[in-house]
Amino acid sequence: MTLIELLVTLAIIGLAAGLLPNFAAVSTKIPKAGSARSHVQEFRHVHLFIEKTIRSADTIVIDGHNVYVQDMETPKYYDLYTFVPASRMLYRDKYYDNFTPLNNGSRSQLDAEVVDFELAPEWQGDTPNGRFRLKMQYTGDSNVYETEIYAPKHAQSVTVRTP
Repeated sequence: MTLIELLVTLAIIGLAAGLLPNFAAVSTKIPKAGSARSHVQEFRHVHLFIEKTIRSADTIVIDGHNVYVQDMETPKYYDLYTFVPASRMLYRDKYYDNFTPLNNGSRSQLDAEVVDFELAPEWQGDTPNGRFRLKMQYTGDSNVYETEIYAPKHAQSVTVRTP
């Protein structure tokens, strides 16, 4: 190696070592900003999925706090969105039309790191009016994401189930 090559190599190493702490500081801030953006994106994804399911269903059944939405792919099944606080997971559970769970393949994960979830119908007196409120909150995020899903064709086709 010549002296010039050695000096250039040392200069490059010195420059890289000088920039490394700044790069590390920037890279630790990016995930925090990214996670806030991903929560909004995840909520939007879940909202669109549930909205599409509600709007395309022929039947929606309300049983207490449970909202059973007729499955898009298989009309003899119903979807129930279930939040499990211990695992912070939001699931889509499939039920038969008699509201018993499927044996195999009945649960699919919709979202993770969820702190709070609610899918609730709006009422006009004792009758559901075809509007549903979707609310979610994520781990480490103080924002509560909330929206309304309006399914006009379901103003008359929502059934309240009594045991």
